[in-house]
Amino acid sequence: MRYSSGTLERTNPAKTLSIATAFAAALWFAFTPSPTRVGAAAWDPSLESAASVIRLPPAVGCNGVIKVIATSEAGPLTPGGGSRFNNLDYLVPFTGYNGSGKAAAFAFVTHDVFCGPYPPTPEVIAISPSMNFSGPHAGLEPDGQTFVIVLSDDGSTYVLERRSNATYSHPTLFHRGRTAISMQRIGDSLDRLTISVNTDTGSIATQTIRTAQSSTWGKLLFTPFGTSYGATNKSRRPTAAWTGNPNDAREIVMAWAYDANHTGNRVIRYALNPDYRTNTRWSGAKTLVSIRGKDLTDPRVSRWGNETRVYFMERDVGGGASIDYVSSRDHGRVWSGVKRIAIPQPAAHALTKLTVAMFGKSTDMTNPIGLVGGYDEAQRLYELVAFVAPS
Repeated sequence: MRYSSGTLERTNPAKTLSIATAFAAALWFAFTPSPTRVGAAAWDPSLESAASVIRLPPAVGCNGVIKVIATSEAGPLTPGGGSRFNNLDYLVPFTGYNGSGKAAAFAFVTHDVFCGPYPPTPEVIAISPSMNFSGPHAGLEPDGQTFVIVLSDDGSTYVLERRSNATYSHPTLFHRGRTAISMQRIGDSLDRLTISVNTDTGSIATQTIRTAQSSTWGKLLFTPFGTSYGATNKSRRPTAAWTGNPNDAREIVMAWAYDANHTGNRVIRYALNPDYRTNTRWSGAKTLVSIRGKDLTDPRVSRWGNETRVYFMERDVGGGASIDYVSSRDHGRVWSGVKRIAIPQPAAHALTKLTVAMFGKSTDMTNPIGLVGGYDEAQRLYELVAFVAPS
């Protein structure tokens, strides 16, 4: 496996620039059941082997509109859900592939998601020769320095913490048979809202969490909704977030992908709940977006300025993909038409094989910053890129 990290600014999308290789490594951690926690999984923190790690100092700067954060020859790179320290540094988690073809979880800590600087080597959250990991999603805990992290393997979800000294705690089982995403903060609450999906039925549940201690977890609340696979066989990933309603600090909107007509082409549906701590007051599900001949996946609810946005992937069976979003200025009651986000080109042509897009706030608050994985045909590398998205 080879990853490289660095900063790459491109102001001319048609011009191919070289990528600074930061390191080449094969990382292996043991994955064993925990003898002390029922159902928990442990990642042995001892490094078993590593091959010729090359570390180059990353460049620093904010020029251009796209930046390559990491590259890999082994397989796709997928951004997870990140968060920010109280001191304004960011934790940027993502997944990549190890030498045995399994997805592993990594993270960068950087002062600015777009401008960097990025360290030449990411932190290893979880890696295994036998299991795939998805996510990870991180939320800052009340102390302002510790992150609670949820990530899933092939069938269950675990909770762990990133401590202030950049070490990771022993993982604890969060949900058996459910995969979880999203760690959205609801208004001024210290609660993080997680969304989990039953791996067999697709049923959606919500739960609050503050720290890795189970005493801070809310009750698992089952919703009346379910998500489904589509023609592109991409994952079922619902999300929920605060609507931004100043008159109702507990109101949330949830969005998910659903094959309503059994054609394989999913629509994005949504529902409102005036109190995220209950499961009895959900509105009826409504179709938010439907595009003929397209399978819509991976909705992400986000706040930008005075808007509630739902970003999603528009895919087709031929492998084509784009990033779209709709927005609402009345807290999820009325929504705009579909807007497409143009991803700046990292080479002489567009990235292909897009994974999942994540969006966050830049430090200057002028534009959302996007993170997406894709394949760079010119470089023959999978890349994780940050780009300036339209405001």
